[in-house]
Amino acid sequence: MTQAQNAAAVLRKNGVSAVMVKPPTSLGRGSCAHGVAVQPAYLAGSLQLLKKTSLSPLGLYEQTSDGWREVLL
Repeated sequence: MTQAQNAAAVLRKNGVSAVMVKPPTSLGRGSCAHGVAVQPAYLAGSLQLLKKTSLSPLGLYEQTSDGWREVLL
């Protein structure tokens, strides 16, 4: 959870609205996984901000009408 908290704090400090979420266990990260949700328009910029602070996500996912799918940038 600390990694997600740190990422959310970095994003918020830089003006990006970020919300901590519990991803579904079906994504394969286990029941104790935490994530950070951002609007799709801010995804690329958010990734750049996180890389500058040596934080990098384990995966990028978006929720669709058919469920979850991994996002590749």
